Parts: sequence; structure tokens; C-alpha cells
Amino acid sequence: MHERFDALVHGLVVWGVTLILTLYLLTSAVGGIIGGAFRTVGSVAGAAGSTVGAAAPAAASVAGIDPSDVRSEAAAYLSDAPSDPAQMTVEQAQKEIAKELPALARGGAEGQQAESRIVDIVAAQRKISRSEAQAQVTRAKQQFVRTKDQAVATAKSATDKAAGAAAGTSFVLVLALLVGAGAAGFGATAATRRKLR
Repeated sequence: MHERFDALVHGLVVWGVTLILTLYLLTSAVGGIIGGAFRTVGSVAGAAGSTVGAAAPAAASVAGIDPSDVRSEAAAYLSDAPSDPAQMTVEQAQKEIAKELPALARGGAEGQQAESRIVDIVAAQRKISRSEAQAQVTRAKQQFVRTKDQAVATAKSATDKAAGAAAGTSFVLVLALLVGAGAAGFGATAATRRKLR
């Protein structure tokens, strides 16, 4: 009887060590593959960046462009839009609206100021009255809220389904581990019984 118990413990220990080694090998192999992929992508991106950085001045000189002109053009492109919406280009108006959207989404006093600025820009760019622009911005906000609510509901549904699938998979995995432990213990005790006879 004592030998059968020792055999059962031995079988369970062998099963546990095998399980731990298997998990270690799987995680280190997957980690190595992922790490290698990220190192490769990083080195390719670094090489591409240095190549572009080295080629840009040469390309500018071949094209007959003065690098200082390029810098001043870039600075003008990145500068803030005029404060008067009527003087903005379409691109400047779009950038200014995009800049105000985070404050609008946050709401509060800052959101009201952002909405007022957006209404002014829409009215000036479309050459409509401020009340018509306010109506358009209000409709756009309502559509945004509906779209956001639908996206949240869809994400919640997908999360619930994923959680259910993960729970089912976890249950099957635990059951498989228990069956494996039982098989290891049974095999060890069965071998001991044969040995005793």
C-alpha cells in the first residue's frame, strides 16, 4: 500500500515537471519569435530612416531646391491658422476644427468654447449664418454620439463573447490537466501493482 502511494506521488511529480517544462519551452519559443520579429522591424525602420535622412539633402540639391527654402515652407505649413475663420484656407479650417475636437468631446466650459469656435469656422467657410452652422454642428455631434454609443455596444458585445469563449477554453484546459494528472497517477500505481505481483 505504501509503495502504491509513493508511485502515485511519483507519477504526479513527473506530470507536474513535464507540464512546467512544456509551458516554459512554449513561452520562451513564442517570446523569442516575437522578440526577433520586433528586432527585425526596428532595424529595418532604423535603416530606412537613416537612408531617407541621408538622401534628402542630395535629392534637394539635384532638384535645385535650397534647403533653407524647404525649412521656411515647412514652418509656414505648420504655423497656426489665422484667428479669423474667414481668412482661413480649407485646409487650415479643417486642421483648426480637428484641433478643437478633443475639447469638444471633453465637454464643460472648454467644450462650449470649442463648439463656438467650430461653429464660427463652419459659418465662415460655408458662408452661412451662425444659426445654420450651429444646427449643422449640433447634428454632427448627435451623429457622433450615436456612432460612439454603437461602437461601445459592439465592443461590449464582442468582449462578452470573448470572455465566454475564454471561460469555456479555460474550463476545457483545466479538465485536460486534471485528466492528465489522473492518468499519470493511475499509470504509476498500475505499474506498481504489476511489480508487486
